[in-house]
Amino acid sequence: GGAEHTRQWIPCIANANSEGAALKGHVLRFLGMYNVVDLLTVTIVCTYLYDGKEALPENYFEVVMAFLFCLSGVLSGTGMTLSTILYNTASSVGEANFHAFVKTYGVNKALMFVNDASIWGFNFLCFAFCITFIKLGFYENSFSSPFDITKCILPSFPVVLLLVHFMPNRVGPGVQSSTNYALFGGLMSDVEVIPKGETSGWAIRWSQEDVTRFMLGVCRTNMDLPHSKPWTDLNEMEINIMKMYSDQTSSAREAGEFGGGGIASLVNVLGGLVGGAAPAVKRRSSHLGK
Repeated sequence: GGAEHTRQWIPCIANANSEGAALKGHVLRFLGMYNVVDLLTVTIVCTYLYDGKEALPENYFEVVMAFLFCLSGVLSGTGMTLSTILYNTASSVGEANFHAFVKTYGVNKALMFVNDASIWGFNFLCFAFCITFIKLGFYENSFSSPFDITKCILPSFPVVLLLVHFMPNRVGPGVQSSTNYALFGGLMSDVEVIPKGETSGWAIRWSQEDVTRFMLGVCRTNMDLPHSKPWTDLNEMEINIMKMYSDQTSSAREAGEFGGGGIASLVNVLGGLVGGAAPAVKRRSSHLGK
């Protein structure tokens, strides 16, 4: 799944930002975005549930629809309430103390729940849309005589397209790759990740294929995935990825590279970690040599 649902996501964002103002701005944008998404979802759910119909569900389709809409409403409503409270609370915390605020277990759990509740609340709403299309295509048509398969094609096509094409080919891979690059690739930091032997701006000069190969190498090096332990018992991978960001940011601060336009290389922090991944890159672009 997406790396944004892991428990080290928020602490790594905190460690990657050297300034409290930047971290606070990120958290407030995060909460504001999900608050709006939850509000829209709850509005749609309320329109369905409270449109004046008082009759109980009459068939299995209506039972499933009611279940999905209620589940969506509960999750999105809870997420909206929590994001509102957190937004007010986070706004009151000073920028100098914001790293300590975000890295507490309670705040970390709350931010994760806002993420999960908002995403799944909206997902259940999408599932309800799929059920509606199926109902229009098959259930209503099943009472007609003779059964006309052509009436099922148009309303069922969006569901088939979603399940067969978009989810496995577009949505899933996009979520997984983008979030894992951000977390395990070291890209959360305001310190530029630079391959061994390269200089600042390397990603502009390299081809898309070469950049992808390099980032995959960095991610594979960091993605040792032992099973999670209880919340306070972080596993080795989680500890290492958090330490990578804190060391990276601390080293740049000590070198005075923030605020002065300087850029630190991730190689200086991780030693041979990034350098070890670089040889796996096959430089096929003309600017990199054959």
